[in-house]
Amino acid sequence: MPILIVGIDIISEEPMRFAVVSWFNGKIIKHGEFTFYRLLRFIRTKKPDIVAMDNIHELGEYLRKFIRAIPQGTKIVQVTGRPGEQKPLWSLAKEHGIRIGDKFNPYEEAKVCALLAAKGVGYEVLPFEDEVIIKVSRGRSQGKGGWSQDRYRRRVHNLIQNKVREIEETLKRADIPFDLEIKEKDQGLERGEFRVYTSREELAGLIKPMKGGDVEI
Repeated sequence: MPILIVGIDIISEEPMRFAVVSWFNGKIIKHGEFTFYRLLRFIRTKKPDIVAMDNIHELGEYLRKFIRAIPQGTKIVQVTGRPGEQKPLWSLAKEHGIRIGDKFNPYEEAKVCALLAAKGVGYEVLPFEDEVIIKVSRGRSQGKGGWSQDRYRRRVHNLIQNKVREIEETLKRADIPFDLEIKEKDQGLERGEFRVYTSREELAGLIKPMKGGDVEI
């Protein structure tokens, strides 16, 4: 049974615009330049079997909305592979015998994404069913009043800020989507709370709990 695949690539981020092509029964059709919301309407109307792109995290703040707006039965495929194990798009194209035109043309990238997905290449991105909360806060009482207590409090808030930045960079390097809420204090942070959209298994070895010190995770 023929399947419909929509391949997309980002043309610009501000404003967010996409190059959109489709693959159906061996034929590629170029649909043009879409805004984010026009793209969602197009996908909801066409109900493709697969939406393919090279890196879903290029969607940035639109990622969660995009995934949750996709019709039931439509798969989102990151053709470059599982986060942290991705291969360059053009290497994959060559590996699978796909002829490449202008590498700097977003429509060419969208086309290659669709063709790779048609060959069964890629990693299926699942909806955010798993969420893990990571809280970074002070670990022990800071006492009351006095210069030494104030200095200690500022030190702890700086440590919390550094740890929050460290976790943020770790999640970004691993291509794991998250939201972050912080409470600023003393030119540092009193606390930070990450809402991470993945399973605990995916975080194993990346984020280590800390207890009993100045900062707890």
